[in-house]
Amino acid sequence: MALSNTAKFWTPPIKFTVPGGDPDASIKIFHQEFQVHSKALTRKSTVLRRELAFAKSAPTRRGNRLTYEWVTTINADGSWYLTPCSKISKNVRNLSPAFNNAKLIRSLFQSGGIFVGDMDEEITAFNKFLCVIYSWPFTIHGLPQLKLLVKLADFYKILLALSAHAAFYVSPLLAEECFNHPVEILELAVKLRHPVLYRECLTQCMAPWDKPRYLQITDQTIRTIAETFHRRITRLIAQAQRDLLRDLAALEPSLRKFDSNMPWTGLSIATNGSQILVLPSFYEKCYECPISDAGMEFKEALKLAVEKRLQSGITDDKEKKLGKESYFDMPLYLEIDDKELPWDSREKSW
Repeated sequence: MALSNTAKFWTPPIKFTVPGGDPDASIKIFHQEFQVHSKALTRKSTVLRRELAFAKSAPTRRGNRLTYEWVTTINADGSWYLTPCSKISKNVRNLSPAFNNAKLIRSLFQSGGIFVGDMDEEITAFNKFLCVIYSWPFTIHGLPQLKLLVKLADFYKILLALSAHAAFYVSPLLAEECFNHPVEILELAVKLRHPVLYRECLTQCMAPWDKPRYLQITDQTIRTIAETFHRRITRLIAQAQRDLLRDLAALEPSLRKFDSNMPWTGLSIATNGSQILVLPSFYEKCYECPISDAGMEFKEALKLAVEKRLQSGITDDKEKKLGKESYFDMPLYLEIDDKELPWDSREKSW
């Protein structure tokens, strides 16, 4: 679409304030102006530091006191970028704050492109991008917003600052998205080099048990890594099965008579009308099954065999929010050492 249906054509500037200095730069993202500090921009972003020299603005008929100005320009493919006001015509620079819709359209589409997307979403994402630069708190409202943030951070070379931001630990919607869309977020986690997000999503990609989601990964490097960890889980399962059979075989014949509470009763879980065996659920039943005193020796053997393999990194908060049944098909314990992260953790810029 050419314009967002919800976009307003003028709103008051959003001003970023810090003690000891007024904003000296203006950035217009479509209809929304942000007034910021050039020092903050250049301290975090090498790209903005390089472009600052071209963004010095000339005085306008509005008596603009800001030293630097950027406005939005639309590419031919429908994407947008920031252009220093010094590079565009005076009739666009000197628009009144109450300019009409036609003038807005002419100024935005001066490069011949038509924006395809939601202006409001882009503005919100850019607002949070500036919060990264200022180290101000915010939350990430889902996968689409995270994609926009990563795109901005990648272009302006502040991926490190975004990755280190506390927003990843205080955004409940993002945690839920990791459960629902682990493949897409895993690729973003690699770009961000965010170890917690990476471990969480890689673990989620091992599920569901009968058809793990890592098979949907298109990036060959990331998929190869996921396949390696899936083989590790398969090896753990083989070890658990061996231990279970060994301990069962070692029991006295009288102890091999179990009642209906044993874990293999009702093991199958209905999925689309069919019955499947989900080993994570099986191991949980092994661990929790109530059996008679005669079977306590086997009960202890079960615990030793499957205890570590029951771990999946799922927190109590998530379990309460989404329901424990959501995790019946979660992968087993997946330990990822820092040395196994697919990036050099010593690098401070990328």
